[in-house]
Amino acid sequence: MQVKITDNKSTQVTFSAVADKELLDKHLKIVLNQFSKTMSLPGFRKGHIPTAILEKNIDPSTLQTEFLDSALNDMYSQSIKELKLMPVDRPNVSVKKFVPFETLEVVFDVERVADIVLPDIKKLTTRKKKTVASEKDVKKVVDDLIARESTRQESKLAAKLNDEVVFDFEGSDEKTKQVIEGAKADNYPLVLGSKSFIPGFEEELIGLKKGDQKEFKITFPADYYQTELKSKKTVFKVKIKSVNKLVKPELDEKFFAKIGPFKNLEDLKKAVSQQLESEDNNRNKQNFDNQIVEELVEKTKIDLPESLIKSELDRILEQDKAALQSRGQTFEDHLKEEGVTEEEHTKRNREMAEKQIKAGLVLSKLASDLGITVTETELKARLNLLTNYYQTDEYMLKELETENAKLDIKNRMQIEKTLDYLDNLLNK
Repeated sequence: MQVKITDNKSTQVTFSAVADKELLDKHLKIVLNQFSKTMSLPGFRKGHIPTAILEKNIDPSTLQTEFLDSALNDMYSQSIKELKLMPVDRPNVSVKKFVPFETLEVVFDVERVADIVLPDIKKLTTRKKKTVASEKDVKKVVDDLIARESTRQESKLAAKLNDEVVFDFEGSDEKTKQVIEGAKADNYPLVLGSKSFIPGFEEELIGLKKGDQKEFKITFPADYYQTELKSKKTVFKVKIKSVNKLVKPELDEKFFAKIGPFKNLEDLKKAVSQQLESEDNNRNKQNFDNQIVEELVEKTKIDLPESLIKSELDRILEQDKAALQSRGQTFEDHLKEEGVTEEEHTKRNREMAEKQIKAGLVLSKLASDLGITVTETELKARLNLLTNYYQTDEYMLKELETENAKLDIKNRMQIEKTLDYLDNLLNK
């Protein structure tokens, strides 16, 4: 087959393809074989009708249509592979010349991702942070464990540092007055001074007694782990149910054996230190993965087709609507709350959409250049793990059997392996 690019724009390419005799004969045979399995003719069994007789008894226009569908799909697949194109949508097809089963000349016009020019990965500057658990962090965890095993003695005095306060609380958005999901609980225990709640919250409870109620304002930290609560100004209402003085247990062998396989305080501290470092390493790896992808995207030259961006924006919009619905809010109400139009909302998401598309394409290209693949054995092992995890979820078990799910999992595994490669390369 002869393939030639006739118009090569950044995100649009037009190419012609001329089929050879071998391709034409192959697809005529394929189509005739398909008709043979379903056609009935007197004196012949299905599947055993001679080709010459079969061809004479098929409507010519039907035969040609089926032949063209089969041949064009093959020509297109071969062409984009030979030209190393990354199409993002179905092509526009123009048949320029067709002599049934003898000649076929076609022009394809397709939107594609243009050449991706990756940076030199050895010159990437992102590095993974290395941490060692500090004595302060270890002490806090140990103190929390001791507090958990302490005896509670209810106190009628005002709450002070190191006391445990049990209270009901409810947090509402200062602007809308609506109760915030996840900011409400009853009989919540909190040791004052543990710094395990929102900064500034524990201080508001100091001096309160059983039965006291209080209302105060707290602003969530800008780096709060829940995106929707970052920097959110919140009005909290609390009611104190009890104030407890904590009587610490004796730190003897009996105590250490109760909370784990520890003989003494040093054993406990060592285990806590190892656990904290393991958690830090996991967080640092995740942060490294996010930051290295950002650097790769920033330093890669790539033009995105508009249709690909629109498709991603539509996906993000549906995702936003589903999240709002789960919180009992309509998309229209959300737009009013934000003070933006749907067009402005979409425009605001465009940068995120482009980054997400680029990240996927860049990592796929890098994996291809590095020869990173996922074997069937690796895929099967991951599917077995997921099957065990979702063993009581019939919907997910059926979903895992679909080809789309398997392909998605395989792509994610390839990304994981690519990021691990960069980790090993840059963080030796």
